[in-house]
Amino acid sequence: MRLTQHLAGAAFVVGFAVARGPVWNRECRVAVLKFNNTNVPALAHCAEFAYYCPSSTAADGADDFDADGEVVPPECTKRLYGVGSEASMEGELDVPGLTEAESVWLEGISEYRSLRNHSVITHGVPLRLTSISLPDLVTIKPGSLFINKTTNLTSLEVPKLISIYTDLSINLTGGPAIELSFPSLRKVRFISLTGNINFISMPVLNEAYKIEVYSTGDLNCHAFLEKVANATLPTIGHSLASDRIVCSSNRGSLTTILPIPTSTSTGTPTTPPTTPPTSTTTSVSGCDGAFRVNGYLLALTGFVGYMLVV
Repeated sequence: MRLTQHLAGAAFVVGFAVARGPVWNRECRVAVLKFNNTNVPALAHCAEFAYYCPSSTAADGADDFDADGEVVPPECTKRLYGVGSEASMEGELDVPGLTEAESVWLEGISEYRSLRNHSVITHGVPLRLTSISLPDLVTIKPGSLFINKTTNLTSLEVPKLISIYTDLSINLTGGPAIELSFPSLRKVRFISLTGNINFISMPVLNEAYKIEVYSTGDLNCHAFLEKVANATLPTIGHSLASDRIVCSSNRGSLTTILPIPTSTSTGTPTTPPTTPPTSTTTSVSGCDGAFRVNGYLLALTGFVGYMLVV
């Protein structure tokens, strides 16, 4: 009878360990989730449910915990990953459940040539993803959202992404036409977008240090910059940097350092009334844009001239 009780107790302990104890998943014990065409479900599971818990017995001081359907112990912490892909991946990449990432880095293989005779050492291989969906991603820290050498992409969905600690850098040179939308993005350090881009939406952006857009499509630079200009902050140490916002497309180009004029219903830019001498405006070709020069610069020029005369 006593033996039966001990066995029953042991069975309960083992059952508890299986239900709530550490789950050793080699695929989850990595710094970067590197997706390919066969491992998306497994790695997406890691992104959503993998936690690590302090352990005095584990070699690295932590045990893995799979939170799928389980109550997470209070001492456990969600694992944070970088997100990447193998260059051979193609088709769709859909990673639900990933709410925070250290970085998102999706890139094909660059071509490398010999410095001596310029012969090809490594042939370039573009990443052939057609769509990228990170539907639950909210924060990228401390890294960037970086997509490069991707020639087939027609859709990028990050509907909940609010902040990127460093850069939003997307280069889709040679790819099909695309529209980019970041409906929740509020904070990013630098923005660089290149490719056949016809439309960009960042309706709630309120902090960015620099924005560069180089489109081979029909992007309306004036309409885009009109909405994001107020979000930009002076480049650190260069409060009068003339290239703080740059946009070019088939419809023209625009460079500005201050909020640009608003458009009338006919699309003609109109400059809001200001109190002289706060600014002057010089029109430039393309996008019905304007380059606004800070009036303080003019005042400084006059002051220097006065000092020379005196």
